[in-house]
Amino acid sequence: MKRKDYIQKLFEFVESRRDTPYKFPEGDCCNFVADAIVAMTDSDPAANLRGSYHTPAEAKAIIDSHGGLKELISSFLGEPLGPLCARRGDVVFWNGPNGECVGVCVGNDFVTPGDDGLVVRPMTMALKSWKVD
Repeated sequence: MKRKDYIQKLFEFVESRRDTPYKFPEGDCCNFVADAIVAMTDSDPAANLRGSYHTPAEAKAIIDSHGGLKELISSFLGEPLGPLCARRGDVVFWNGPNGECVGVCVGNDFVTPGDDGLVVRPMTMALKSWKVD
């Protein structure tokens, strides 16, 4: 359940990661999203996956075992909704330059890890979303 001050916690989290470059595996998009959820809810939806992969091949095997990234995220957050349903703090799915990715909605945009720190993308690029309650 989201904290009453989840918006403040979300923006504090985003600010703390603003200049942190993408680093696999602890700073990949899935861990970024899970860390954002921890900041907003004090609950870790990915606790059982943390530390279970160390290479891109291991991460791909986990994703493939769930049927894909959307299905993996759905196993934690329920059925996806359309991107226009996303509100601050919700998880979004999009096709990034290196394939399928997830990020966190911060209003009209979403953020996700990039090579030089967080990347801000317009919500119009989101394909699906999941409510974080």
